[in-house]
This record gives sequence, structure tokens and C-alpha cells, in this order.
Amino acid sequence: VRKEGQDLLFQVCAPNFTREFRLPMPGLFNVENALAAISICQGLDIPVRHIYAGLARARVPGRLEVYTSADQKVTAIVDFAHNGMSFENLCRSAQAEYPGRRLVAIFGSVGDKALDRRQALGEAAGRYAHLSVITEDDSGEEDTLSICKEIAAHVAAQGGQYTINLNRGEAIRQAILDCQVPTVLLIAGKGTETYQKRGQEYVPTPTDGEYAQSFLREYDMLHRL
Repeated sequence: VRKEGQDLLFQVCAPNFTREFRLPMPGLFNVENALAAISICQGLDIPVRHIYAGLARARVPGRLEVYTSADQKVTAIVDFAHNGMSFENLCRSAQAEYPGRRLVAIFGSVGDKALDRRQALGEAAGRYAHLSVITEDDSGEEDTLSICKEIAAHVAAQGGQYTINLNRGEAIRQAILDCQVPTVLLIAGKGTETYQKRGQEYVPTPTDGEYAQSFLREYDMLHRL
């Protein structure tokens, strides 16, 4: 497996072929997903050239969307990862794919349900991220600050550093503008969702990708890129 820009290339050896495939997205775990897809296609006698073409176009909105600053120093990865397993896979993969870079995780956890996620997310961030920015993620009828503090306790228990910013857009903005060294920002939990659940209401908001693109442009302007 090797990286080429934002793409992943990987060599596959099967009983009837050996060739390299390309995925236009990061995430080493996606190689495993692609191998499963290749195996199924082989069972269905789909020609290898069609398998290659399909994987080369494989993109899922909200899954590992990558945005970069003009100077390539800041990489923002938007992903739906909202539970412990998916978030840990995201962190581990980013650490392996972007060695030597500062890793910042921007995330929260839902209110009113799935309470165990707060520990799982906090512990994963505490183990992998240089900094966790804990913020709003569909708090519902729970108090957002209380949720964030609960997550923060689990980050700290792993020796991780954290800040709390209750405004998700501002949390993403500040994390991007604060970058002084090559950094990967993992913006997790919301993906392409266009709302925040506050109380009983669903309040319209930009997507995480829209936030990332807007604030990366601001970063470029500030650095005259």
C-alpha cells in the first residue's frame, strides 16, 4: 500500500490476476473495504478492468472528504466517524498516512442517547490526537457543556490535551487558523449533515465540509497564499 497525493494505491494478488488498484480517498481501512468489494466482484465474474474503474471513482459524501490549504500545511479531513471504533480507525489511519504531522481532533457526541460513546471517543482522541477540540454534536435536550466536559475527562485520563468550544463552526475556524506547523485536522461526527439538534429543534447549519473550505480560504488569505 502506498500514497500518491490524496490517493491510496495498493497491489492485489489474486488467483487470476495481479495488479495495482487506486482509491481516491485516504483511510487505510478503506483498502480492507476495497478488498472485500474486489472479492465479491470476483465471485460475480465482473471483469477486473471494471473493478478498477469503479474503485477509482469511489467517493462517498461525508466520508473522508479532504481539504487542504494552499501551502499544503493544513489538511482537514471530514468524516462521519461518530462512535469509538470508527473514530479510532480514523485517528490511527491519519497517524500512519501523515507521519510527523500534528493531529487535531474536532468532535463532540450526541445528547440523550449512546452515552458510552463519550468515553470511547474521548479515550481514542486522548491516545492519538495532540489536541482535542470538543464541541457541539446534536446535544438535543442535554446541556452541551456538560457533554463536552464528560468527553474531556476521558481525553485527559489518556494524557491528552483538550479545549472546549461550544460553537462548532467557531471550533473548526479556530483550529484551522491556529495551525503553525503541518497539521491534520480530523473533523468528525457530522459529515454532510446540515443541522444541529438543539432541544427539540433541528437548526440549519453549514456542513463540516463547508466550514472547512471557508476557513481554509481565510487561512490562505491571512497567510497571503
